[in-house]
Amino acid sequence: MNEIIKILIIDDDADFLTVTSTLLKKKNKKYKIETISSSVEALEKLKIGNYDLIICDYDIPVYNGLEILEKIRERENFIPFIVLTGKSREQVVIEALNKGADYYLQKGFDSASLITELHNIIKKELEKVSDRRKSERIELELRKSEEKFRMIADNTYNWETWIGRDKKFIYTSPACLKITGYCSEEFYKNPDLFLDIIAPEDLNLVKNHLKQEFESKEELTIDFRIMRKDEKIYWLAHSCKPVINEKGKLLGRRASNRDITDQIKIQNEMRHSEKRYRQLIEFLPLGVFVHIDGRIVFINEAMKNIIGAKNKEEIIGREVMSFVHPDYLEIVKKRIKKSIVNKEKNPIIREKFLRLGGISIDVEVATIPIIYENSSAVQGVVRDITEESVIKDEIKHARDQLDIILRSINDSIVVLDENFDILFLNTAAAISIGFESSENLLAKTSEEITDRFEICDKDGKILSKKGFIKQLIEPNPNKDLSTIIVRNNITGKETWYELTITEVLDSQKTKIRIVVGHNLTDIKAKELELTHQKEETSLFLDIISHDMTNYLSIIKGSLDLIDYQENISENNELLENAKKSSLRSMELINNISILLKQQLIETENLKTINLLDTLKKTEILLREVHKDKKLNIKIKGITRNTKVKADALIDQVFFNIMNNSVKYDKNELVKIEIKLESDKKKSKNYTISFTDHGKGIAPKEREKLFTRFTVFKTKGKGSGLGLYIVKTLVERYKGKVSIENTNPDDYRKGTKVMLQLKAV
Repeated sequence: MNEIIKILIIDDDADFLTVTSTLLKKKNKKYKIETISSSVEALEKLKIGNYDLIICDYDIPVYNGLEILEKIRERENFIPFIVLTGKSREQVVIEALNKGADYYLQKGFDSASLITELHNIIKKELEKVSDRRKSERIELELRKSEEKFRMIADNTYNWETWIGRDKKFIYTSPACLKITGYCSEEFYKNPDLFLDIIAPEDLNLVKNHLKQEFESKEELTIDFRIMRKDEKIYWLAHSCKPVINEKGKLLGRRASNRDITDQIKIQNEMRHSEKRYRQLIEFLPLGVFVHIDGRIVFINEAMKNIIGAKNKEEIIGREVMSFVHPDYLEIVKKRIKKSIVNKEKNPIIREKFLRLGGISIDVEVATIPIIYENSSAVQGVVRDITEESVIKDEIKHARDQLDIILRSINDSIVVLDENFDILFLNTAAAISIGFESSENLLAKTSEEITDRFEICDKDGKILSKKGFIKQLIEPNPNKDLSTIIVRNNITGKETWYELTITEVLDSQKTKIRIVVGHNLTDIKAKELELTHQKEETSLFLDIISHDMTNYLSIIKGSLDLIDYQENISENNELLENAKKSSLRSMELINNISILLKQQLIETENLKTINLLDTLKKTEILLREVHKDKKLNIKIKGITRNTKVKADALIDQVFFNIMNNSVKYDKNELVKIEIKLESDKKKSKNYTISFTDHGKGIAPKEREKLFTRFTVFKTKGKGSGLGLYIVKTLVERYKGKVSIENTNPDDYRKGTKVMLQLKAV
């Protein structure tokens, strides 16, 4: 017995707990007493704590004393238990003792007597170590153990039995009915029934086993067949082991019989399936091999031929790596590791094997982890592609040669399938639609590719992309699509093509269409250049034949009249008309000269122009031309640091704008304001305005201002080339020109010309 005696007192009366624990400790200093007022906490405490004795009040909330006792005894805990109650209850006493209480005491007013009695009981109970108590507890444990065994055996799917030394059934589980068709009582009445149901083929095997059962102290196993009551044959897996008591005496043997009929059937089917599988593998045209721990344990006939062996024995047992080409050793090692360690299959790859004799061959190999003869293995499937590789190489070489030829052709070539998806296009075709090369375009559909460009007819009208090919293949007499324009949406570049479409059938009798576009862009460019030159020539001829003829006729007529006029004032008027016509002729000739110059000067020759100096020079020239008018010209915001990108013709731009302001202003004092509206801090351009206070321009006429030979009736002056030259030159400088009203509410109160030029 421990030197310290641990006692647990459970009572919901706190005062009682204090008094009782204090008085008991005085009786014996070795008492280590814990007190708890909650039945729930007490049960939790008992799960983890070890006590020599428990004192528990009967009347306690949640779980009463007897319920606590019952839960303790259910755990097979035989710790001494004393029940206390406030009054005598015979029924409670009987119930307490039946449930395993060791003592029952009634609480009274005399605490000292109760403590003395408790002390005597504790002393007596803890000293009582008798064989009877041990025997009862052992017997109880055995009884509960047997009950547990029966409970488990009665509910198991296996047929559980207990055969005594006399070879009679002590116990047989109800599962015998399901497995044999016979009930437990039939086996109890007829001990030989077990041998009677054994299949004749296995009877001697079972008899020998039964003989060994009572001679061996080890667990024995055997599989055999029985004939059920309904004459069906079942397979049983039988295992048995001896039942020995605590003194080592043999009491019999316990056996478990499991129905394995379905398992045996599956095994037989698997063996049959394996046989058929082996036959299939043998006649398979693909090579099949199996290796365990890197050594080949099986190959089929096709694999033998691939390796070049005379018989399979030449291959079986050899290292699988000995047949792998050196260039692929590391790859194959990783694939084997993946199959063995990770239990993953390896997809098909192309590699090289070595035949017997060292000749390399091209193969396709796929592997998968398997169980072969109860061992982890790797199975491989091999296809010899040596001849196929040679043919593919030859085809690839021919295709590469053809591809080089087709890609080097300047004409665009596109091959379409029956669904109008692209099968092939050469480099010229790819570049024309905005791609650097034709690579990676074959995976795209026609719709995906055509997003990058527009297709137009020769008049520039955009055609429907979706129905474009159909339109080409099914000609429309109202549409001429022999010539198209491909406009790149990214670069804006236009390419002209003359199309030829051919329909052919491929080797699978599938219709394909070959579209060949002969590039006409250079030819069209030369045609356009020639047309432009013709137009310019026609323009100059028109000017010379029409305007110059008119001006010269006025000059000649005025001079002729002077010879006949005697009135000096009339002669002066005629001379003034001749003078004005001469000035207009000079202006016309100057404008024609400017147009010719701007054609000769290349755009790349633009240079830095100082705006202030150029405007000052233009102002001097303007005052010289219009000596008869008073001019008030103001320049605001423009300094010597205000510079733009232009050429020597920029002064003509300024002169034509200001000249128009002077010509069409009837006021005695002509006011022109030149102002820098925005500087390059906010953008890369300068915006300069030229504002006058002349007649202004009607909104309808404003749209035609920059067209050649536009002379409005309301003004009636000039050749119609001045503003056309302004627009032509400003666009040459990559700038913009526009016209606004000086007064937004009344166009008749002046005009504002806005120039936007690239800043330097």
